[in-house]
Amino acid sequence: MEAVLTVLFLLVSVVAIDAITYKAIDFKLILDTTKKALKSKFYTQKSHA
Repeated sequence: MEAVLTVLFLLVSVVAIDAITYKAIDFKLILDTTKKALKSKFYTQKSHA
């Protein structure tokens, strides 16, 4: 019984770490995209001025 619980706990841990890592990558991607969008917006406004 204890072995089954240990395996389940390990599985949950792996899935949780995976999810956190994926979310972190996702967040970084969103951040980079936002930065690029803001930069291009800033440059277009500058060139028009």
